[in-house]
Amino acid sequence: MTRTVILIPYRGTDAWRRAAYKAVRAQADATGFDVYAADSGDQPFSIARTWNLLSEMADADGHWDKAVRWGADLVLKDPVKQVRAALKVDRGYVACFDAAHKQTRSEAARETLAWAGKVPFGGPSVITRRLWDLVGGYDDRFKGWGHEDRAFVHGCTLHDGERARVRGGMCQLWHPRAPKGDATDPYAVPREANHRLYARQIKPITTRDGWIEYLRTRYQDGRDNPYLAGR
Repeated sequence: MTRTVILIPYRGTDAWRRAAYKAVRAQADATGFDVYAADSGDQPFSIARTWNLLSEMADADGHWDKAVRWGADLVLKDPVKQVRAALKVDRGYVACFDAAHKQTRSEAARETLAWAGKVPFGGPSVITRRLWDLVGGYDDRFKGWGHEDRAFVHGCTLHDGERARVRGGMCQLWHPRAPKGDATDPYAVPREANHRLYARQIKPITTRDGWIEYLRTRYQDGRDNPYLAGR
């Protein structure tokens, strides 16, 4: 029997994050699948390491076959219908929406949600275990937040083609953001390093063989690479 899980990276450090997560968690629970929400404990919060941790947590309760990767500030218009539609698509990577809206501060104050607009790079999506393993999960050399998704999706595209999408809306809930160039933003410096890692080592890869060679570079600290077995 196919086991589907929902993975939500989450660190509830302030009121807006807790409120957004509450809304997302209610939608995730409504699907009826096992939900895993956690963070890796890194400073600053590491999205890449957290995705890998969540996969391991889910696996500890039984091998997962499909995972819904769901950001803690992203809600779907019809979550149960959209998630189940994405699960039915015979592809490795399927977005659960094809239209999206970024909530404004005034909309948040009025508790207004909208669903139409250009889709962002990320968002709730289904990935098969086979594709997750081929890509090698997330590169945990990415620190904080920024460009880890681009690296991951680049690997997915090499192995499975452009992502598929199902009909439906998504809304990114409003939250405070550090002004661009803010020296106090803990994610600013790591984000620059992340961009260099992606642009120099990952984006230039154009073949599956090249991806395998890249996977070999990710484990230079003596650990065995679980994603290279049999390859």
